[in-house]
Formats: sequence, C-alpha cells, structure tokens
Amino acid sequence: MTDNFEYLEEDFNQQSLDARQKIDDLPNQVGEQKKKLIREAQRDLNEIQTTLDEMEKAIRSMSNKERSSANKKLRSYKQDYKEMNDELNRGKEKYPNTKKERDELLSGRHKTDKRNLDQREKLLRSQQKLKNSNDSVNRSLRTSAETEEIGNQVLQELYGQRETLEGVDENLDDIDEEVDRGGKLISVMWRRAITNKLILILVIILLLGLIGLIIYLSAFRKKK
Repeated sequence: MTDNFEYLEEDFNQQSLDARQKIDDLPNQVGEQKKKLIREAQRDLNEIQTTLDEMEKAIRSMSNKERSSANKKLRSYKQDYKEMNDELNRGKEKYPNTKKERDELLSGRHKTDKRNLDQREKLLRSQQKLKNSNDSVNRSLRTSAETEEIGNQVLQELYGQRETLEGVDENLDDIDEEVDRGGKLISVMWRRAITNKLILILVIILLLGLIGLIIYLSAFRKKK
C-alpha cells in the first residue's frame, strides 16, 4: 500500500506542475485563449482533487507507523492545492480579458513574473524535500523489516538451542540415575568382599587351630 501512495505522489507532482504552468500563464492570455486556459487549469485542479481523495483511501490501509508520515504529506499537498485553487479564482477576475487591459498591466508584469518564479521554485523545493523524506521513510521501513527478519532468525535459533538443552538435561538425569545405581552396586560388592575376607580369615584360623591340635595330639601320643 505504500507503493500505491508513492505512485499517487508522482501523479500529484506532475498534475501540480501542469496546473501551476497554466495558472502562471494566465496574465499572458486574453479573450477565448484565457478562458480556454482557465478551463484546462480547472480540469487539472479537479484531477488533483481526485488524486488527493485516492491518497486518503490509500492511507486508511496503511499501518499506524506509515500513516503518520503519509498524513503529514497529505496535509502539505492539500495546502498546495488550496493555494493554486485560490490563485486560479483570483486570476479569473484579476487578469485582463482584452489586449488593452493586458497592456495596462504590462508595467507591473516583471513583479508578477518574479512572484510566480519564486512560488514555482518554492514548490519545486517542497517537492524535493518531500521526495527526500519519502526516500528516508522507505529506507527506515526496509531497515525495520530486515531487523525484524534477523530477530525472527535469532528466536528460531534460541528455540532450537532450548530444545537441545532440554535434551541434554534429560540425558543428565539418566546419567545421574545410572551413577546412583552403579554406586549402590559397588557398595554391595564392597560389603560382599569384606564378608568374604572375614570368612576366609575365619577359615584360616580354624585350619591353623586344627593343625595345631593335630600336632599336639601326635606329640602327646608319642610320649605315652
């Protein structure tokens, strides 16, 4: 929808230049030529009004961020349109309808030409500023879109890392269980080894006692 608004801006700029040229040329025309030029200028202004209406429709479909900048431009365009419309209405009465009347105004024509030139330059400067502002807004929107895309990628990576960490945590729980089980098994084996050693020592003591008893009995019998 921003692209549509930009196209309408281009139409407005061209229509404004066409209307401005005709309005500025009114002092140079008389009679039917002047009436024809007024009709053409009025037709241009009607086209500008239609373009402004289309801009308002386009703005309604924009996001809040885009709408603020576009409304500011639209107010400036409407002001330009009003100035041209007022000047055309003044021109219908002010500018001469006959060659004689025109000649009477030629002495002050250079002042009018200078004023028209200043207004034209002002309009061109305003249009250039608006174009620069529009380019800046477009760059900001592109940067915002790129930043949002990068943010989404980072979130996806973080989500993947979270799943990996959750899997690692589950594996650690399993390892802890295996370690506990192994520790218990080692404790049981250690107790069994101690028990076996005690039994072995006891058997050795019993064997030594039996051997000593046998030796004693053998020696006792020999004495008899």
